[in-house]
Amino acid sequence: MIITSLQAENFLKYQRLELSDIPRQGVIAISGPNESGKSSIGETLCFALFGRSFSLTGSGLTKLIRWGSAHCSVTCDFEVEGSGYRLLRYLDTDGVHNAQLMRSGSDEPHANGVDKVADALFDMLGFEYEEFIDSFYLAQREITKPHPHSYAVKSMAGIAVVEYVQDDLAQERKRLQQTLDRHNHTLAGVDEELDELAFDKAHLPQLEAALVEVNSSEEEGEGLLTRLKKTSLAYQEAVPLMQRAERVRASGVFLQLLMLALALLSAAFWSLLGPQTAPLGLDLLRLLFLDWRPLAPQFGYAALACSGLFVLLLLRHWAAGIRIGLLRRRSQRLARVLDELSTYARSRVLNELLEQEPEAGEEEDDYPRVEFDEASLVSLRSKVAEDSATVEQIMERLADFVDWLRYVLNLQRREMNLLKLEIGDECSRQRQFDALQAKRQPLLEQIAEVEDAVALRAEAMALLQLAGQHMSQRFNSDLRDLAGHTLPLFTEGRYQHLQIDEELNVRVFSSDKRDYMELEEISSGTQRQIMLAVRLALAQQVANTTVLDRQFAFLDEPFAFFDAERTRNSLKVLGNLSDEISQIWVVAQEFPEDLHYDRRIYCDRGSDLLIDSKPQQCAPA
Repeated sequence: MIITSLQAENFLKYQRLELSDIPRQGVIAISGPNESGKSSIGETLCFALFGRSFSLTGSGLTKLIRWGSAHCSVTCDFEVEGSGYRLLRYLDTDGVHNAQLMRSGSDEPHANGVDKVADALFDMLGFEYEEFIDSFYLAQREITKPHPHSYAVKSMAGIAVVEYVQDDLAQERKRLQQTLDRHNHTLAGVDEELDELAFDKAHLPQLEAALVEVNSSEEEGEGLLTRLKKTSLAYQEAVPLMQRAERVRASGVFLQLLMLALALLSAAFWSLLGPQTAPLGLDLLRLLFLDWRPLAPQFGYAALACSGLFVLLLLRHWAAGIRIGLLRRRSQRLARVLDELSTYARSRVLNELLEQEPEAGEEEDDYPRVEFDEASLVSLRSKVAEDSATVEQIMERLADFVDWLRYVLNLQRREMNLLKLEIGDECSRQRQFDALQAKRQPLLEQIAEVEDAVALRAEAMALLQLAGQHMSQRFNSDLRDLAGHTLPLFTEGRYQHLQIDEELNVRVFSSDKRDYMELEEISSGTQRQIMLAVRLALAQQVANTTVLDRQFAFLDEPFAFFDAERTRNSLKVLGNLSDEISQIWVVAQEFPEDLHYDRRIYCDRGSDLLIDSKPQQCAPA
């Protein structure tokens, strides 16, 4: 940025300030006695460009308005990258502040309003007020080094953006850590609930398996009870029938033998008394039974009848045997059921159930215990197998076994009800467990994701820290090199090399001592020369890295406390400082008259007008 003209009305001491046709290159010397308004020119430039002065900002800006006036205005023409612009500012005693930026030769505003003008200027210049004050503008004060941790220096070094990103990452990391803490707190609550729940995944399948076993045993007992009743009843019905059949078969044997004998005897008499020819022995018998010969047919009929009765009795005997066999099957079925009862009584599920203690609050009388008599069952089964058990024995013994079965069936039904209740509770616990797990798993995923994000930002911050250190070292190195370029010119070659650390502490190499010296070891005038070289090097660094265009610098009383020789040497250097910082405004009470200045501006303590539109030069005498 190069200033081409500056006008102001009612600003500080000036009723009217007008500087036109300002040279675009060279030294602009502003001189005059104390309180003549020299520094007001620098304040006017600050207000024109940034809407504030070095010492006033915000509500205090109204102090910039000339005493007795209601408002002030400033107009500044400047060039950036070959393009001309006009910047206008207005301020009144009510605090109304307006700004407008226009391109030269255009009536349309390029930016209108304080904030928009500030944004447009930053886009053009690449720096703001803080960087301007610590580089291109040296206010009327002691020449000191910039503060290494100021925003301006950090911005010049390029680490302000890095620190901004670091701060942003730190805030993100803080928010993420808070989120992580909330997730961990929630997870701890979920884990505590899970611990209190103490849910065992294997318990529910065990309960279900136990229910299946008890239910199967109960169904088996039900079936066994039904079969026992049915087979015992069938056996009881079969006992008298078998006894009757046995009697029938026993009596039938005698009658069969009798009928067989009678049939054989009748057949013999029929053969003896019949007309057929008989052997010699039979003839003698016929003589004995000569009188029975008329009865021969009757004996034949009798033989036939007895043979028929024998066959009928034989058939009856065979039928009785078949009936007895069928009836004995009932006893065999009953014996098998009794075997099943014995096996059932020894089953694991039933014995585990019988060994259980009564539940708390449950009276033993609710389920009166019935003991199982294994010896009685063995004895009964033996008698049933031998068909020797009477109906009374069956009824008496089986009644005990039926009572026992009913007892264990009641126990099994009670156990099934308890298991169903426990399964219901366990299912409810399962749902609670699943709900907690469903809540826990996303929490774990979110925690892992947030932890990764926190770690990523920590790593990014560490890398940015290293980058900032590198940039700071490079900035200090460049600043040292630039200051080392101008330092010999200011000190007539006595001091040529500088050391500048991260805190911008300066040490200078003495050719006499052949070692680096602290500033406190050299004279105050030389110290100010060195610090002026550092400040100009800082301006050069900003011009090289940020502005990338020709730039003006405003130095208010830079030679205060300099002797005449140092002032003369410094002014000679400023005229040829660099191609980038080509327009240098210098304020002093007086200047050596034998040096060349591209513009001389004189300020009068007794005048509130400063109108300077003609270039004035002071050539060497």
